[in-house]
Amino acid sequence: MNGRTVAMNIFSEKQKENGELTVAGMLPPAERIVFEKLAVGQDAATFYLSSYFDWHRLLALQNDGQYRLLFWRMQPNAHEATDVRVYTGSYHAMRTPLGDEGLKLAIGLRGDSLGSDVDDEELILVRSGDAELLLRASELHDIAADIAAEGTMGRSEYYWYRVSPFDLFVQEPHGGRTAIPFTDLPHAVQDMLSAKPLLATIVSVDERLTDEDTVMCTLDIGEAEGLRMNMPLYSPQGSGKHLKGWVWEMTPHACRVGIEYHCVAPHCVDEGNVATFPRVGDTLTSLAPSPE
Repeated sequence: MNGRTVAMNIFSEKQKENGELTVAGMLPPAERIVFEKLAVGQDAATFYLSSYFDWHRLLALQNDGQYRLLFWRMQPNAHEATDVRVYTGSYHAMRTPLGDEGLKLAIGLRGDSLGSDVDDEELILVRSGDAELLLRASELHDIAADIAAEGTMGRSEYYWYRVSPFDLFVQEPHGGRTAIPFTDLPHAVQDMLSAKPLLATIVSVDERLTDEDTVMCTLDIGEAEGLRMNMPLYSPQGSGKHLKGWVWEMTPHACRVGIEYHCVAPHCVDEGNVATFPRVGDTLTSLAPSPE
């Protein structure tokens, strides 16, 4: 055991005494030993963490082209990890057609795997100031939408951030950290944010259910015109309406969207809530309105 390892172990014990939890301290004991070993020495691995509510992922990229990827769940006030899954394999650097740097992981699903475990197969690397992030390539559209609408990097499961196993664990905001500057974003995300907003018109509105707060509508454009599943849509700025919804059903030329509405009485429209209830002819856009 070298001096650095001893120092790290003492540091972890002091943190434990103070009620502080390190990243390694959250891991199952067997995995804690493995990841701590990977963190020391001349060939120390590079680590990235992703957390979303109680669900966590820790990725170690070793210098020999191998990775170790851990999935686990740590519920509040719990003392042990559950739903543990470990993957090992090779990875390699890549560059997208737009010039973005990234990584590809060879992830082979097993019998106990969740289908979503392969969502981290392709990751895009970004650096901004002292931060270094890996973005899920499959979530770049959603990340762009959340940057435009909320000013955040999207749900915290969409990205990883660089850590050391010996760092104090800090819960990432579930809705995502503040978006990094535009010029630091991947070219793919920059292009999405710079693209001309889509415009759609509601051509039909389903009968509203009194015990629901979402109504389904059909639009006059679809996947062929650029809509995608879960894409957020809004009333245009200054239109007098305040509609907001998401694409729920995909078709080539007439997608279906769920529009949220807000009622203070059973009859929304009759009670003056027209601004939040959709009607045939209302326009929706992919451009989020500016904060009022």
